[in-house]
Amino acid sequence: MAECPICGLLWDTRGFASHKRSCRRKLEEKKRDAEVLRDIEALKLAKQKKKGKGQQGKSNLHQIPSVDCMLMLLLQIFQPMLQVQMQMNLVHHFNMLIYQTTCLVSAEMLH
Repeated sequence: MAECPICGLLWDTRGFASHKRSCRRKLEEKKRDAEVLRDIEALKLAKQKKKGKGQQGKSNLHQIPSVDCMLMLLLQIFQPMLQVQMQMNLVHHFNMLIYQTTCLVSAEMLH
């Protein structure tokens, strides 16, 4: 048994080398992601300072309705129309079924 110096888990010696490599890779990816996030934050701060707004220059994302709210609104608007369309489709299919049945009965009666 060997202890991984990165995550601290105990590993059997057979799979330890590959685990250590993947653990190192994951750690490097996390470091890169953290660096990218820091760079993005630094760019945002630089843009805010250029505008001269400082912390007051925050985006208005909190004023934009979420996707869930938009979907609920669309559902409330279009649901009655969808129900009417579905009912019309059912009536059409039912009428077609009656017509086909009538044609079959008529054909049987003619023979």
